[in-house]
Amino acid sequence: MIMYFSPECEHCKHQMEDMIKQMSVLKKYQIVMATYQPMLEIKQFYQTYQLSKYSNIRMGRDTKYMLPPFYRMRNMPYMALYDAKGNLITTFEGNVKIEKIIEAFK
Repeated sequence: MIMYFSPECEHCKHQMEDMIKQMSVLKKYQIVMATYQPMLEIKQFYQTYQLSKYSNIRMGRDTKYMLPPFYRMRNMPYMALYDAKGNLITTFEGNVKIEKIIEAFK
């Protein structure tokens, strides 16, 4: 799963909080988080949510702002879910319930 976010986005913060609460269910999915924001903001977000505790989460910076145009994003957080073979399953814009994410992976 790719999650495009902004560290200052309230919707993104709420989504992250919901994900952490359900991490026991999400831990079997690889989560790649990306943002175009400065590295300092990324580090603060990473530390605030103690993401180092979750081995299934990776975070990086989209320095060339390539993902938003590629996915034609309109809202954040934006999630693109892929199967194990790399095929796109579905996408979500804005906050989404964890149950809906899990259902999409089935």
